[in-house]
Amino acid sequence: MKQKIMLLLLVSALCFTGCSFKIPFNTKAEIEESEEIEESKDDTKKEPKEEPEVKEDEDTKVEEANEDNSLFSGEGTKLSYHVIKFLEEDISDITVASEKIASYEKGDVYKLNIDYKDCAGRYYFGKTDRYDLETFYVTDEAIYLNGSESNSPTEEDFLKDGIAVFTDKSYEEEDDDWSLKVHNDGYRCTFKLYSTSENGFYYEYQWSQDKRLTYYRSGYGAEGDPIEFGIKEDYDEVFNKYSEIDLNKDDFKFEYKGNKFDLDSKYKDYVDKLGYPEHFEDNNNGYISSENGYRWALWYPEDSPLDGYDFRAVCVSEGERFFEGDDTYIDFVELETIPTKRGIVVGDSIYKVLEVYGKPSSMDEAVNQPNKNMTYNYEGNKLIFNIDPDNTVRYIEFDYL
Repeated sequence: MKQKIMLLLLVSALCFTGCSFKIPFNTKAEIEESEEIEESKDDTKKEPKEEPEVKEDEDTKVEEANEDNSLFSGEGTKLSYHVIKFLEEDISDITVASEKIASYEKGDVYKLNIDYKDCAGRYYFGKTDRYDLETFYVTDEAIYLNGSESNSPTEEDFLKDGIAVFTDKSYEEEDDDWSLKVHNDGYRCTFKLYSTSENGFYYEYQWSQDKRLTYYRSGYGAEGDPIEFGIKEDYDEVFNKYSEIDLNKDDFKFEYKGNKFDLDSKYKDYVDKLGYPEHFEDNNNGYISSENGYRWALWYPEDSPLDGYDFRAVCVSEGERFFEGDDTYIDFVELETIPTKRGIVVGDSIYKVLEVYGKPSSMDEAVNQPNKNMTYNYEGNKLIFNIDPDNTVRYIEFDYL
């Protein structure tokens, strides 16, 4: 039978003072992996098979993390990842160590830790270790993060109380305090957990389809004490595996609430079909700046970008005067929740973009560094995928001639 994923997110309060920190889940996750599993459910907890004691080997070879090795193999291993940010340390790579601590009927349990010297920012309030990357149950179908209070979770604990951080289905859940999202585009599966409270704590794990850890980040607030690392990609090597695919005018078309827009659409077409965004006048008519013309934007559905938006059209009116006129033109359109004509959406990986659009015309540093712009040219117009450090699409832009 088809996998059925049911996630009920009941979040407990996050305590930063006087208590140790753990991922604040009280989560019930039920995954019906097959009819066989469904029929075998009972109230008896399965005990882990006895595993031989594994002695730590200080001389264990550290390999560079890539597409050919995994933290979830054998009795454990050590892999080196490219560092993007690591607390206040100035380092280029970091070692992640794995240890198999149990085996069950459907898979193995591994504990992941950062292997690095003690440094400022490692502990929250002197108690919670940021180097602890948690404990995972790895099966053929999924990866479960330990969501129970037990430090020695059974298979039932993982399947009943665990959080599915890798599945073949995308899903998202949220409540008043937390937002959780899993996006699997067939190439990468990205798990994100964000606190919507004042502390702003966040976690992200990204996995390849064969369950290799390709990226990790955590921190809080405005990038407070960030830890961020991943597999270092050679973009030239990756891109050269693909051929160029010609764009056409249709690649700049998109639909929104039953309305169609394309390269020839003027700002009045957006206003005539959708009206001005809600709160447009209250927010200074979408004003951006007066450099190189009067720049303003139509944010839909409402002129409140901090609350999220579906897309925006950035307009330019020449001269220093009121925002709209006969000389007003659209500089670019930015998509946030709307797919491209070929089906790429925000959150998809560069690997899916390459499969759909082929080798890009360029890959350059973006204004919002360390992001990059993956650009495809068409008769002076540009289709741009803004790429996050985890190699997924941050937003999609039509840059008009």
